[in-house]
Amino acid sequence: MTNVVYLHTHDLGRYSGPHGYPPRMPNLQRLAEQGTLYRNAFCAAPTCTPSRATLLTGQYPHQCGMYGLTNQGWTLNAPARHLAAFLHRNGFETALMGCQHVTAPDPQESRAMGYSRIGTRPEHESHDGLEPTTDAAEAFLASSPGTPFFVDVGCGITHHSRWDRSFCMSHDRLGDLDWRYVRPLPHLPDTPETRWEAAMQFKAAEYLDTQIGRVLTKKRMTI
Repeated sequence: MTNVVYLHTHDLGRYSGPHGYPPRMPNLQRLAEQGTLYRNAFCAAPTCTPSRATLLTGQYPHQCGMYGLTNQGWTLNAPARHLAAFLHRNGFETALMGCQHVTAPDPQESRAMGYSRIGTRPEHESHDGLEPTTDAAEAFLASSPGTPFFVDVGCGITHHSRWDRSFCMSHDRLGDLDWRYVRPLPHLPDTPETRWEAAMQFKAAEYLDTQIGRVLTKKRMTI
């Protein structure tokens, strides 16, 4: 049976290197070249929790009960329909590292969705340039987990509220990106402010790629 590593983040959409946008993302690019890259893809809902819930339950938001964000009180009708629960029932070791944003960030609710091991949560992320989520994912993959396994690695580094921090970390590690020559996202007006925000988002994506690279290089991982 095949191991499954589910990597996800906030607010990135298709504004990534493999989709032709400025962020330099060699690790995600390598993954795209080894697998399948979708250029004409759609989500089931325009907001975070409903689209994640749909992906992981196979049900539309109105079917699984996720009409809105979990931090606004919405919950899954049947947590046992979550992919982690399904895989756990079928012999997979299941682990959550970082955010999941399908239920409240409560270990008990995460276990109800089928996660047997739970690592760091997003509110535990440090401000020293390290990512405890990635640290926890690396530790899990290096711990000789039972096979097969499903590990959910949820990063928050590209969330809009964290772009400024991500920009600084990526700038220090990966070099400059001159905001004056960055085109804003296509649905926004072209102003100095939107160019600056686009630059921050792209640098956050580059920093995310360094974290993706750390996970992808673990020896026990099967792509």
